[in-house]
Amino acid sequence: MASGSIKYKLTSGANLVSFPFEKQDGGAGWEYNTPAWIQSFFTVTESLTGIIGQSAAASYLTASQQWVGSIDTLDPKNGYWLILKSGSADEEFEITGSTITPDYQRNSTVGGMNLVSYPFLENYPLTTVLNDVSGSDFSQISAQSAAATVVNGNWVGSLTTLTTGSGYWIRNV
Repeated sequence: MASGSIKYKLTSGANLVSFPFEKQDGGAGWEYNTPAWIQSFFTVTESLTGIIGQSAAASYLTASQQWVGSIDTLDPKNGYWLILKSGSADEEFEITGSTITPDYQRNSTVGGMNLVSYPFLENYPLTTVLNDVSGSDFSQISAQSAAATVVNGNWVGSLTTLTTGSGYWIRNV
């Protein structure tokens, strides 16, 4: 477990991210890792209109100023699509804390596609993070705008580096 900060820069539309932090005091009366806690980092709180996870989602109702849906908390092992209102300004914020242990990925994914977090405070080459391709059950990985797949035991594609604060779709066969 490492301590540090992750800087996020989100744009209008869908943003594939992760929040791989151990449970901590959310501060300012917020419960950690809830949609409202994430929303508290936004300059314009109404910019964040939705959160989509693997088989779960939540939407922000501006009129009642509440979150509704099946996401009550954000699991640090999972990736999420944060949906910013169309035409909203970019949002930048930083979260500081202790990251989760990175070895959970191989043991906690299920067969098929999994929306996972990236639990490191530094960016690393894909081949460094997923170096055991021959013994791995991972065959594909997709980011917000890049992807890679295993061909003849090697990772090939436009995704070459895993990025701090990003979420990923990863196929476990």
